[in-house]
Amino acid sequence: MSMGETGFAIRVTRSESLDRSHKAEIAVAIALGLLGAEALPTAVLADNVVWQSGPDVHIGSKAVLSAIKPDDLIAVRIDQAVSHGKAAAVSGRLETDDGPRLFCHMIKFTNASAQKVASIVSFEHRTRVST
Repeated sequence: MSMGETGFAIRVTRSESLDRSHKAEIAVAIALGLLGAEALPTAVLADNVVWQSGPDVHIGSKAVLSAIKPDDLIAVRIDQAVSHGKAAAVSGRLETDDGPRLFCHMIKFTNASAQKVASIVSFEHRTRVST
C-alpha cells in the first residue's frame, strides 16, 4: 500500500504481465501520481506540460500538480502499460467511494528518451463490475 496525498492508504496492484521497460515504468509512475496514489515524479513534467482530463485542461507543471484530487480513491490496479517512441499509455481500474471506474492516461514525451512529459490526455468512466 502507498499513502496518497489525502493521507489514506491507497492499495496499488500491478498486473503480473505488465511491461517492465524503463519507459513503461516511468509512465506507470506518472499515472499513479496523477491519480494521487503515489507521489508524482515532478522532475519529468515539462514546464509547459498540458494535462487534459475530461473537460478540464491544466497548463504548466504547477497547474497539473494542483489538479490532482485523490480524495475518494481507495485502490488502483494497473492492467496495461505500453510505450513506443515518444508515447506511452497506462490503463487499469480504480476503486473509489463512488464505485469502480476504468481509466487510461495517454502520455506524450518531449522526446523518445522519456525524460520530460509534453502532454497527457486522461480518460475515466464508471463501470458496474468491480474485479
